[in-house]
Amino acid sequence: NIFLVTITGDAEHYFEVRDQYDAQVMDLVIENSPFALAKLKQMDINTMYYWGWFNTDVLKKYEEMSKNIDVSFIGLITCRSKRLDYINYLTKNGVNLKYYGYGAPCGIISTVEKVKIYNGSKINLIFSDVAEQPRLTRKHKICRRLKGIKGNNFEITLCGGFLLSEYIYGIENFFKIGKEIEVFHDKEELLQKINYYLEHEEERENIAKNGYERAIKDYDVKPAVPKLLLTI
Repeated sequence: NIFLVTITGDAEHYFEVRDQYDAQVMDLVIENSPFALAKLKQMDINTMYYWGWFNTDVLKKYEEMSKNIDVSFIGLITCRSKRLDYINYLTKNGVNLKYYGYGAPCGIISTVEKVKIYNGSKINLIFSDVAEQPRLTRKHKICRRLKGIKGNNFEITLCGGFLLSEYIYGIENFFKIGKEIEVFHDKEELLQKINYYLEHEEERENIAKNGYERAIKDYDVKPAVPKLLLTI
């Protein structure tokens, strides 16, 4: 008499050791990774996309807040991380970048501080790589190429921030590229787009506005959960 549903997360870390086994006893698996979704469908497991679990009482837009940070990044930084290479490349090319989190000069910050940074940044930067390797295959060098959809994509847009994300296959399922968010594929394109959008404020703010409206409509927890229950 029970319809059993599981909501997964961080499939790039846990699919091999957790998700593919748990899924076998579920009536529905809710998945945010396009790769995991395809694998589960290949196994004939009932699976659907869904990602709408963000609290807009905390993640919110400050209408009157001035944007005094050119570019910001919040996330894990390690000495072997590709992220650090990109950050060094940007700073050497004159980008005024502030970055926060474990391993960053500004250190770990609170959620309240994070929301203020999202609101106060002209450009919010996201890297899609997996900073720590998957549990089962962490010794395999090819796994350093793995990427994942990040929760920060939704947090930034819910705060009304302009999002510039490293491209990952499937992100277009959640936002329209060039209209609601922007993406980059390599260092050179990242630098070019940062310089472009710093100079073109009106275009940048219009994309941020569209991203905010999409996020409020689809990724605020208050409408998202009733929609999910209706779907089930």
